Amino acid sequence: IKYRDTAKVGDVICVAGNLGKAHLGLIACEGAMNGFNEYKQAFLCPTAKLYEGKWLGEQLAVTSMMDSSDGLVLDLKRLCEVSHVAGRVDLEKLSPTPLFNSDCQALGLDPINVMLTGGEDYGLLFTVANKKYGELSKEFMNIFGYELKQIGQIMPGSDVTFSKNGQRKILNLKPFSHFGEVL
Repeated sequence: IKYRDTAKVGDVICVAGNLGKAHLGLIACEGAMNGFNEYKQAFLCPTAKLYEGKWLGEQLAVTSMMDSSDGLVLDLKRLCEVSHVAGRVDLEKLSPTPLFNSDCQALGLDPINVMLTGGEDYGLLFTVANKKYGELSKEFMNIFGYELKQIGQIMPGSDVTFSKNGQRKILNLKPFSHFGEVL
């Protein structure tokens, strides 16, 4: 069993799954917009990463894990808080696809903000011992046919920070909320 309170300083922060697709689907459904079918499908019929979670749970290199359905930033804050560590997200590693970028822009949304705060993606957020990430990542790709996203690192301290190309960035984010509660 992997817990969310066992992340360690130096671990790599990873995500399995797509970030932000369900949020775009929600926006498209709420606006009764034509197109955006891939995103609508991600929102209306999400697919939990059950097999990936089971496999990752069996890997000794994985130090902590949880689902990411409340948005990456909010879930990473929860993981860091209970593990008594900080997380740094390297924004350049989020690397949204050109299609995701253009679809976000068509809806008047910032793609990085959507990836960080959009909820209902049913992905996995987990940490991996730094020296084991490369091997784990290759094996994951061979088994599941898609890449893990290495998005940052666990650091000493508390809270979640952001950087881009090594420079600290301050972001004004509004985390996802299921029921409009203030987070």
